[in-house]
Amino acid sequence: MLRNGPLRRLLEERRQNVTPAEDAGEQMRDVKVAEWRARGYSDVLIEQALKLADKWASSMANAFAPPELRKTIFLSSYPKALENAEAWIEAMIK
Repeated sequence: MLRNGPLRRLLEERRQNVTPAEDAGEQMRDVKVAEWRARGYSDVLIEQALKLADKWASSMANAFAPPELRKTIFLSSYPKALENAEAWIEAMIK
C-alpha cells in the first residue's frame, strides 16, 4: 500500500534536510502526486513519473545554468517537468 510503500519512503526521504527552495519543489510534487492518486494512477506509474520529472528538470538546470543558478532553474522548470511526467503517465495508460 502507498502509505507504507516505496513511494511514501522516497517522498519522506526527500523531505529531510531541504532548503526553502527545495521545499517549494516538494510542495509542487506533493500537489501533483495527490492529483495523480485522485485519478487512480498506480504507485508504480507515479514513482516513474516523478523520476522522469526530476531528471528532466535536473538536466535542464545542468545544461543551461551555472552552478549557482541551477537550483533556481530547476525550480522554475519543475512545473513543466511535472506536466511532461503527466503526459507520460497518460500515454502509458492508453
